[in-house]
Amino acid sequence: MNFSEAEQQSLNGQLRGNKQVIGLKSKVAIDRFVSDLSSLKLDEAVINSIHIIGMMYGLNKDVISIAIKGSTYENKEKAFGAFIDYTLTPMSRQMCDLFETLFDKEDLRGSWEDMPFNQVFQVEKVANDSIKLDNLIKAQQLGLDEKEVQKQLNMIFGT
Repeated sequence: MNFSEAEQQSLNGQLRGNKQVIGLKSKVAIDRFVSDLSSLKLDEAVINSIHIIGMMYGLNKDVISIAIKGSTYENKEKAFGAFIDYTLTPMSRQMCDLFETLFDKEDLRGSWEDMPFNQVFQVEKVANDSIKLDNLIKAQQLGLDEKEVQKQLNMIFGT
């Protein structure tokens, strides 16, 4: 449908408020810039941007992959634990060392022991300690010195 000059002026006058509509004399063809959105490869561009930003903030690839693709519970917990061990713990130590100097305090340390991801590591530690104890019992039965047995027990239990 084509508008006459008077109809166009009337329509534009009525719509001058906050509306973003403008009447034109002839039909307007609306074409897409891209007919196939997958050809733009926006998914890859977004994933690459997430990787760049994550690496800039010190996130390891496992943590970034979890954010993008998802993961099993155990892998997720291990990835977050590794990120904290390798990235946040050293930064926390530096900050605590600074606070010790500034405030004349000793033994300030950050801890993530109460966080849920540590449960995965605690289960593994218990399994490893159990294997060490079994080996120590066998070594004792084979004649390992009692002082050495006590020393190894202290190392296993951290006493």
